[in-house]
Amino acid sequence: EFDGVPIHVEASIGMAHFPDHAKTAEELLQKASIAMHWASSSKSSISLYDAANDRTSRDNLILLGGLPEAIDRGELQGWHQARIAPATGEVAGTEALLRWKHPQRGIVPPGSFIPQVEETTLINSVTQVLVAAAFADAGGWRAAGHRLRVSVNLSVRNLLDHMLLDILEQNARRQELEAKDIELEITESAVMVDPDYCIRLISSLRDRGYGVSIDDFGTGHSSLAYLQKLRVSALKIDQAFVKTLASDANNQK
Repeated sequence: EFDGVPIHVEASIGMAHFPDHAKTAEELLQKASIAMHWASSSKSSISLYDAANDRTSRDNLILLGGLPEAIDRGELQGWHQARIAPATGEVAGTEALLRWKHPQRGIVPPGSFIPQVEETTLINSVTQVLVAAAFADAGGWRAAGHRLRVSVNLSVRNLLDHMLLDILEQNARRQELEAKDIELEITESAVMVDPDYCIRLISSLRDRGYGVSIDDFGTGHSSLAYLQKLRVSALKIDQAFVKTLASDANNQK
């Protein structure tokens, strides 16, 4: 616990054998680092070095190593995915997305770096970039006469960041937005890391006027008892439960 905020700690272990995988201490540490990165990205606790993963992991390590400088250079950009109201066909809001415009690689897909970054404290800096960009866009739209609610995704580490509320409110004031203009998306699995803490945090966010939705609902195995306590404004059912809705009669019941 730090400053009264519960801290969730996970470990990923990478292993490499001498002399099978490397013949010097420096190379052995490098191979173990690649194995550790693979363990983290594959959601496994322990991973043994595998040459088949070496090229991809090495590229990802190089990519992630340049992320702090990319943030400073403004290479991370906020994009938006429109939310359409089915009843009217009108744009009811947007979901803010992050894209990395790399000077050599072009647009880097979020799946190539976000899952790995979410395992580190760097995700807080990345989320701050997204919040600033999303709120700035929402403020610009509002000034032009278009009031759209903007949704921003939060990770587990974001929820445990004691600066989260201050960052949200500073950006909202800067863009002259109200809390009701913002929706915060939290995955069900993130809530289940520390349900009691998340219940308190979500309640605090709702008291301040923010919308809060649970994303990927149905994958985190939360109980109905916790669902009753979560003061959320929306549930987003995981695609695994709805992607065959139109074709599967059992899913339609």
